[in-house]
Amino acid sequence: MIATSSPHNFALVKSVGADHVFDYKSPTIGQDIRALTENKLKYAWDCTGFGASICAAALSDNDDEDGEEGKTQKPKYGTIIPVKPEELHRVNPAIDGPYFTLGYDAIGEEFPRMGQGFFTPPEDEIEWARMFWNLTQELLESRKLTPLKPEVNRFGSGLEGVLRGLDELKNDRVSGTKLVYTL
Repeated sequence: MIATSSPHNFALVKSVGADHVFDYKSPTIGQDIRALTENKLKYAWDCTGFGASICAAALSDNDDEDGEEGKTQKPKYGTIIPVKPEELHRVNPAIDGPYFTLGYDAIGEEFPRMGQGFFTPPEDEIEWARMFWNLTQELLESRKLTPLKPEVNRFGSGLEGVLRGLDELKNDRVSGTKLVYTL
């Protein structure tokens, strides 16, 4: 598994399952990951939604046969926030995506999306979400992937704590943890 982080969190990220960790601020990160994977990286999951260009540069720029009746497989990019396809394809035109995936997508349930009424995900997004759901479950069960330890109510409980936590996140003062608040 390949991950990105700040250098001061490399050991932490490796301790929770990463085999290789790269500095997300490196100007050559995409090329470095592509070199490590010998241009064979087929899946990228962007946990922040702000790493589209890094993922695009790291993903393979080839369509490879996947062994299934000679079909080709394009490298796939998924994220938790919408990303414009041209942002990816400008860096790597071979990419299939972006796939914008929420938990609701994995079960194919209608839900309100960005204030535009109810949305039923397209079947390809449902399939993508299910694939990542199953892969994540396998990685967690085998302990190849471990979630970061959460910090509960780090800046106080309730909405006041949430607001302070959001401000700390916005100002890049939270690292290597997940903030969780009780309401």
